[in-house]
Order: sequence, then structure tokens, then C-alpha cells
Amino acid sequence: MKRKLIVLLVLAFLPSILMAQNFDFKKALSETDQQLFEKEIFKHSVLLQSISAAMSKAVDIGEAEAEELVKTKLEELNSPVLDNMYSQVSKENMIKIGLLLYLALSGINDLPDPYEAQLTFGGGFGFFLMYTLANFVLMPELYYMWQGYKEEYSGNSATARFSQVALSLTMLYILRAQALNFVLGLSPQFYYSLSGKIKEDGEPDEDIEFGGEYGARRLQMYLGLSAGIMLQNAMMIRLMYSLGLTKIYKNQDPRAYFIALIISMPLWTLN
Repeated sequence: MKRKLIVLLVLAFLPSILMAQNFDFKKALSETDQQLFEKEIFKHSVLLQSISAAMSKAVDIGEAEAEELVKTKLEELNSPVLDNMYSQVSKENMIKIGLLLYLALSGINDLPDPYEAQLTFGGGFGFFLMYTLANFVLMPELYYMWQGYKEEYSGNSATARFSQVALSLTMLYILRAQALNFVLGLSPQFYYSLSGKIKEDGEPDEDIEFGGEYGARRLQMYLGLSAGIMLQNAMMIRLMYSLGLTKIYKNQDPRAYFIALIISMPLWTLN
């Protein structure tokens, strides 16, 4: 008798209890189904399991290491959509401004007999802008350069030196690796001579004349081929061979060339 009374009381007050708790059988059933569905997906998804495992661990890495990890995962996934999304938010796509240093050995080609050419030391410094898009780099460079050449003939020698302002439109392709990146580049270059000096043995310096029928050309064009390395902070060390495309003097055949070690260090970033 007592048990029947308890059952009757429970049945009498059950609707009130359910209403007070806003219990919804349909919602409870759907939530249960959703949980089962999620568990089933998680069981068969290697990606979700990897993400969950990574989130469960405390990871203490630097910004550069994190970026490298993201790049490695993107290469593994090989998804153009993800690559495009990353390229839009990556810091690499910001314009960088930095300093530039050239250390060069300059020479001259196509000398007539009995002249022989010798290399002379030169160099330059200036600024560059650097814009990176995926594996391509566009890097205009503006710098001051001094370079020249030396020629020997019949036991005598003459050395010519030019002070120049240069614009280089450098284009690079990045070959990515784990510790550092490799770069291959092409650089159309334009040199404008501000002044020039020539010195012969035992004689004082003389100014090089520009223009006229026999004068030197102020504007010189070069084409440079370079290869080097890029560090994680985008600093680059490159070796370049640059061949002169124009004659040094209007009525003579010799053309200049140089081999240069180029160091570029980014200092500022434009958003």
C-alpha cells in the first residue's frame, strides 16, 4: 500500500517538476545524437585527433618557430586555399625597409691587345624595399657605388674609378628549407656616373670626360645574376655576377663587370 502511494505521488508531481526545469525530450534526444555523431567523427579523423593532442600539451615556442611550424604543416597539407589564406596574413607580405652593403671586385672586358685587365676593389651602400609574396621577392635597391677597372700595357698601368648612383630592380625566388632559405635572383641594374677619375703611373689624377664623341657614358646598364641564403629574420647574403650591357666609352668596345658580395638587413616594416 505504501509503495503504491509513493508511485501515485511521483506521477502526480512529475509534470510540475518537468515544467519547472524546462525539460525538453526532443532537445535532449538531439543533443545526445549530436554528441554521438561528434564522437564518431573524432574517432575516424586523424586531423581532429592531432589538433586535440596539440591543444592538450603546453607548448612554449618562439614566434619564428611557430611560423616555421605553420609553414611545414601547410606544405604537408598542400592546399592552395590554405596557402592563399596564410599569404594574406603572413608578416612576410609586409613591406620591409633595410640597409644594403655591396663589396665588389670590378673589371673590364673586350680590351684590345696588348692591354690586360686587372680587378679593382669597390663597394657601395644604400637602402632597399622588400616585398614577399609566397616564394617570390621583389626588392628595388637604391645605393651609392664606387667602382672602376685597371688596365696594364707595355709595363705601364692606368686605373679608372667612377662614383655612381645605382638603381637595381632585384627579383628573387625562395627555395625554402628548415633552418634557412636559399634564394636565386635576377637584377636589371642602372648606374648613373656622377664623376670619374683616371690615374696613370707617375701622373696626377685626371677627370674623366662624359658625353661628346669620345667621352664616357654616364648611364650604364647591367644585368646581375645572384644566389645566396635568407635567414629567418629576412636578412640575406648573396653573391652576384653583374655584366655590363653598355660600352663604357662611346667609341670603344670595353664593357665593365663586377662580382659582389651583397648583405641586406631589414630594419623597419610597413603595415
